[in-house]
Amino acid sequence: MPKTRFVQVRVDECQFERIKNSASAKGYRTTSDYIRDLALEKNLVFERKFEEMHKAILLLSQKFKTTELREMFTKENKPTPIQMRP
Repeated sequence: MPKTRFVQVRVDECQFERIKNSASAKGYRTTSDYIRDLALEKNLVFERKFEEMHKAILLLSQKFKTTELREMFTKENKPTPIQMRP
């Protein structure tokens, strides 16, 4: 839907910098997109926590795979060669 309405908000320089930096840190292209999401109550906290959990799960998965591979090739667990039959 095209955006046809205009909302103006006055902030001081410090507030503007904080808003701009926060929008940038959260990956927004513009401060307008960021403020619009905040005003429309999109759950930014949930999205941030979800991203953190996703990264943690990926890290755990990588650690598990590394540990699993290491255990497969330790001396105690090293597979024995298949005996050839005469």
